[in-house]
Amino acid sequence: MTDVIKLLKRHGIRANKSLGQNFLHKTDIIENIAKNAAGTDCALEIGAGPGVLSKCLCGSFKKVVTIEIDSTLMPVTREVLGGCKNHTMVYADFLKVNLDEIIKKYLDLPPVTVVGNLPYNITGQIITKLIKNHMLFDKAVIMIQKEAAQKLCAVPSQDGYRAISVLAQYFAQITPLFDVTPDCFIPAPHVTSTVVLMEFKKNLPLAANYEGEFISFIHKIFCNRRKLITSIFQTPCEKDNMRRILKSLKLSEKARGEQLDCLQLSQIFSCLYVNKNEIL
Repeated sequence: MTDVIKLLKRHGIRANKSLGQNFLHKTDIIENIAKNAAGTDCALEIGAGPGVLSKCLCGSFKKVVTIEIDSTLMPVTREVLGGCKNHTMVYADFLKVNLDEIIKKYLDLPPVTVVGNLPYNITGQIITKLIKNHMLFDKAVIMIQKEAAQKLCAVPSQDGYRAISVLAQYFAQITPLFDVTPDCFIPAPHVTSTVVLMEFKKNLPLAANYEGEFISFIHKIFCNRRKLITSIFQTPCEKDNMRRILKSLKLSEKARGEQLDCLQLSQIFSCLYVNKNEIL
């Protein structure tokens, strides 16, 4: 496999701090990520870096498209990926592209597999975008900061339990695969990373017609996660309605958002917005 350290030196490439770049260079880690990602025909990679993971993915998938924001990496990726006929590079901001259009243009019909070493500073935004587009993917194998991985897996009343915990667990099965130490990167970050598998669920009750509203509802709850659920709503009518909902679900009137799991919160949402006539 390509020697990443020598490659970067030869091209005079340094990691861009403003883009949160930390280039993975350990061969065994790169191969392990590709191995865990394999299983479908097509892969969508978030960020190319020097292209060594991209090249490894080309050996596991029929088609690979990589979205990379940093076009200054082009000389490096051209050298590494020059012989990969099944690879397409798209220089764009992942957070701004239309994923449905990218997949239709460069890959076969969804679902596809997502792979990437995510920048720490925008991990939450990327995962939220994956969740909003979950119908396009079968799974995601992503490397993120260990603390972020712990939040994805957190359960009610744990310190790291947040809106992203609820949303990730509602839309996907989350499995931490393995940790990656700082010495595996150039430059070495100050934290340990974790490779996480997100297996997206199918036929979710709220996904078809209420997905956006559910995501907004969860964020509203967790902006006030320590408050009583009943106190988050403003009018006496709304508060009374929430008390009836909690009672119908056999939940305490003193329940707080941070104490409820994704199933309980989805049930509350359903009573409020989907099956509201049933509890009035």
